[in-house]
Amino acid sequence: MKLGATFVVPYTNTNSTVKNATLTLPSNATSNGTCMTVDGEHQAITLNWPSTPESTHFNHFTMVFRKNDSKSENAEGTIGKDQYAVAEMALTVHPDPVNFPDAPSGPTIQARMGNAAFHPTNLNNTYTCRSEEEVHLNDTTAPQPVVARLRNVQMEAFRQKTDDSFSTASYCSADGPLTSDIVPIAVGCALAALVVIVLIAYLIGRRRARQRGYQSV
Repeated sequence: MKLGATFVVPYTNTNSTVKNATLTLPSNATSNGTCMTVDGEHQAITLNWPSTPESTHFNHFTMVFRKNDSKSENAEGTIGKDQYAVAEMALTVHPDPVNFPDAPSGPTIQARMGNAAFHPTNLNNTYTCRSEEEVHLNDTTAPQPVVARLRNVQMEAFRQKTDDSFSTASYCSADGPLTSDIVPIAVGCALAALVVIVLIAYLIGRRRARQRGYQSV
């Protein structure tokens, strides 16, 4: 998985006012996960990072994937055969004084979105999306839903490859149709050829005009 993520986490401060804390997933977050569960249909990856550089408490963001490799539609009817999708997202946050000013000391904030089928993708394919997407985690201990903003996402579950490269990409609809590099190259070459033809025609016409000289009146 590769992605950038920002989390907007509501909390109630000591004055009983709801505020929003914005957390950015750091580039040095570590990962761990479950490659295969008992049922063989789920995998999970968890990204971990300290709530502050000096803290021993870690925030966690987890994605759970579910696959359907049967010959029929998934029981929920949301994942096609030979596809996988994001079935759950979960966030655990330790409020810190920097990002959660005036927050009362207490337990962690937990948020979750489950029973979903986000981004169904064919098995042995990578889901890729450059555009930003907002996911609301409604099952939460925060006073309001937590918003996860994901961008530049590239992820693949239930991999068959043994190296670190991604498989064939399946692009999200938000990125729009992707234009092949051949098209702009061909257009550029055609315009360049047109300029050359016009320049040659101009030089030939000017030369012929000089050869005719002045006309008698």
